[in-house]
Amino acid sequence: MGRTESEPALTIRDLPVDMRPREEFKRAGAKNVSNELLLAILLRSGVHGQNILDFARELLRKAGGLSKLAQMRYPELCALKVKGLGEVKRLELAAAIELGSRIADELRDRLGEEPFHIREPADLYRLMRPLTENLRHERFWIVPLNTRNRLIGTEPVQIAQGGIDSAQVSARQVFEQAVRHGAASVILVHNHPSGDPSPSRQDIALTHRLTEGAKLLELRILDHVIVGRPSEISPGYVSLKEAGVIADK
Repeated sequence: MGRTESEPALTIRDLPVDMRPREEFKRAGAKNVSNELLLAILLRSGVHGQNILDFARELLRKAGGLSKLAQMRYPELCALKVKGLGEVKRLELAAAIELGSRIADELRDRLGEEPFHIREPADLYRLMRPLTENLRHERFWIVPLNTRNRLIGTEPVQIAQGGIDSAQVSARQVFEQAVRHGAASVILVHNHPSGDPSPSRQDIALTHRLTEGAKLLELRILDHVIVGRPSEISPGYVSLKEAGVIADK
């Protein structure tokens, strides 16, 4: 019989010895265990009727994978609807994520590596093409930049995923993510799965709407780049700034 709601959460000790994350970690080594096992060691206990490994898998699934989880901060973890993810676990995760981010920053500084530098639309296209070339639906991202036009974090921030022709983009989400990442400026970017990066009337209208809204927050939108595929008549992308949709400042 399963556990009832009144019974305590399943802990690592409830698992057979050969299934316990810590024992498996020691036996196999850190490099040879799964993401959910590492997460299970950090979280320690599961929820009613669910052991810690299943709980860790569910958390990764709801977060959209390890890379998405690693980008979350405490407010995003609070918004993540996972049964059993209470305040203590959210704080522990947020602290672990922040430590990982700080370690990465220190290592990058020590090695003399700098974040990706966006000098022109072609730089952005090189950054985005691996993320877009196999997509069948539109997605919309922002690229948060610091005052030196260098990428904040390790990858663009996805805002929306839509159908084959459109993505529903929330201005609130765009600006919330820009502020959360401490961006001095952002570049808007989305893909056209058809391969033709020519802007639609909706693309232009959205650009105007977001550009006007950004002014209220003193946030600069440097460009809106539409990514498609290279052809005889196109390099594979269109810059709405170069097209005159976004005015120079």
